[in-house]
Amino acid sequence: MGPLRYNPRNPPTMEHRPMNMPVLLLALALSYLLGAVPFAVLVGKRLRGIDVQRTGSGNAGAMNTFRNVGRGAGVLVALLDG
Repeated sequence: MGPLRYNPRNPPTMEHRPMNMPVLLLALALSYLLGAVPFAVLVGKRLRGIDVQRTGSGNAGAMNTFRNVGRGAGVLVALLDG
């Protein structure tokens, strides 16, 4: 399959049109903000009152949460971070 080119006799349908700029910028901004949320810290504090940055490896991640807070919390953080 070669590169896709615009054919004026066969214009793209709605499914093939590129995303408009405001929607793209909103998606990028929301992705950035969601990625900045430390879910391991929030889940650890909420479920067991544990600051995962001060226990275990000190890494605010799913595995440290799994080891120090519990299985369910670790899986939840992995899903939220994913």
